[in-house]
Amino acid sequence: MSSRLLHGERATDCLRDALAELENDMETGQHIVGRGGYPNQDGLVQCDAAIMEGLPGRFGAVAALHGISTPIAVACEVMKKSAHSFLVGDGAVAFAKEHGYVIEDNQQMMSKRGADAYQDYLEKKRKLKGHDTIGVIALDLHGNITVGVSTSGAPFKYPGRVGDSPLPGCGLYADNEVGAAAATGDGDQIMCYCPCFHVVLLMRQGLSPTSACQAVLQDIYRRVGNNKMFEIGIIGMNLKGEIGAASSMDFTYCSWPHLPSTKRPLIKGVRQSYRVVEQRKRKKTRSEKEGTFPEPFKRKRDREEQWEKARCGGGKLQKPLRPEATQKTKRPSMFLDECGCQRYGFAYAGIVDGWERG
Repeated sequence: MSSRLLHGERATDCLRDALAELENDMETGQHIVGRGGYPNQDGLVQCDAAIMEGLPGRFGAVAALHGISTPIAVACEVMKKSAHSFLVGDGAVAFAKEHGYVIEDNQQMMSKRGADAYQDYLEKKRKLKGHDTIGVIALDLHGNITVGVSTSGAPFKYPGRVGDSPLPGCGLYADNEVGAAAATGDGDQIMCYCPCFHVVLLMRQGLSPTSACQAVLQDIYRRVGNNKMFEIGIIGMNLKGEIGAASSMDFTYCSWPHLPSTKRPLIKGVRQSYRVVEQRKRKKTRSEKEGTFPEPFKRKRDREEQWEKARCGGGKLQKPLRPEATQKTKRPSMFLDECGCQRYGFAYAGIVDGWERG
């Protein structure tokens, strides 16, 4: 995805193909995404997906879609070719058939892990805790921003249940004048607060992605109280490529910012949490003290190789610490990370884990 964006391809096409690859991977299914995801109450794998461009009116989504291993691709077809913006259930399946998608048998969509968990659910009524979504925000060299999300939904959910993920403003939102946001967590609760729209709205008012994500979570916490706070994680990105995130839980996300070498050096991975940075000022590098920066890369290949080494701390996902309640206010500390670039380059961020393991 990074190399394609560097070569000037559109954010929407790169994002769609990257998400589809993950959806179609049986191993990714254990994180409640696409093929291999956990089935609903009746044993059927039903997926939700949505994609939204920053341009006005560019949105497409599907929900309760079965037999399709790449629901994000169908959502993109809805955005581009349908007179409607949101299709569900049998209607979404029929639309997929009309556009050349093969409907697979449910057994091909199920993994052994999912089948065993479903059997435990039937025999012992053992439910799995946690919520998961994969969400990606992409900003291309032309300044277009796109956000996409995909999930197979809560394990053993009631047939036809739809969470926040495919709902605009709730699970995702994008605006080419401001930026974009994506969310993960307890979808039945998240959809009541439209957090992604709220994040983009605050960025429009001048807040950084970090401050916007933090403000949204603090607002939700204030409204629901400490005892009723639910699982939610949000990432946001503005048109400068600056990235922020906040969560009420332990969740994994990562970012790959592309920084033009003529402006400033590449950032290696995600910066430390704001709380740590407040306590300890970052030491300036020798190049920053002298006011010099690395010379521009002479060839695209060298630039891409350098970027691959630098991206996301060497390719490892960054995982914020689990929030802790303070003694005075009992308010959970929001662990926020940000990373970004000046002016245009490309950047994309992904939230990949809101799942509680154990």
